[in-house]
Amino acid sequence: MRDVSDVPAVDQDPPGRVARLNFSQGAVSFQPGGENDWVTAVRNRPMVTGDNLWADRDARAEVQMGSTSVRLAPETSLTFLDLEDNVTQLRVSVGSVFFRVRHLDQNDTFEVDTPNLAFNVYQPGEYRVDWTSSIASGVENPVIHSAFGYAAQLVVMDRETGAIERVVAAHDVGRAVNPLQCVGQIEGAVHMGLGYALTEDFPCDDDARPTHMTLRRLGIIPAKDVPPIEVILVEEPQPRSPYGIKGVGEIGLVPTAGAVAAALHDLDGEWRASLPMTRS
Repeated sequence: MRDVSDVPAVDQDPPGRVARLNFSQGAVSFQPGGENDWVTAVRNRPMVTGDNLWADRDARAEVQMGSTSVRLAPETSLTFLDLEDNVTQLRVSVGSVFFRVRHLDQNDTFEVDTPNLAFNVYQPGEYRVDWTSSIASGVENPVIHSAFGYAAQLVVMDRETGAIERVVAAHDVGRAVNPLQCVGQIEGAVHMGLGYALTEDFPCDDDARPTHMTLRRLGIIPAKDVPPIEVILVEEPQPRSPYGIKGVGEIGLVPTAGAVAAALHDLDGEWRASLPMTRS
């Protein structure tokens, strides 16, 4: 047995505030501050300044700090930068955290840092901080925001006249929380995309001043002239996204000009490299 007489005295007081892991699901790991090794996190484990917590893929965790709770999404790294009576400073290096602050005194400081910014909380409420994986990080399953999506569009064109008969737009929207609004968003985007591809222009003079001074002269396609649009909603919910959603904003406009270019190429064998596209 070791002689305790040679153990140096500890000058610092024990931490006045700790966080505790009150829920975990899946592989959740803990690294004490200043240590290199990670261990399996167990419930009620106290955590202090300098400690790290990691929720692996398909894992979740919840930490309690007084009246404040912090939930870690899968593939999230959380560091306790500073835990004091009136100071809470956390760092999210990657992933997503949701935290509920029930009480905040006037002299309290609550801050969540990410590689890009420091987010300060000034009043009680529910907050979410997301961080995505860098492309250069080499993460096998990168964490991403719900702004992405996938879309494929097909333009059906009359071979005699070159007129567009209809547009088929298939979009993976994750989960269509409001299907009617999703369809309307995509229809409007296709309308914009057709004008962008075929009729709209914004000519300027040598001094970069526009030469067309009315919207009518810009070539915007009137609603009555828009061909039929068939929208196909593909619903493949995104596991780590709110309600399983994916992006259905700007992506509705992205494929349209390419689909028109492909239809014109199929019609006359010519690829066009400038907009608006016209027939030879």
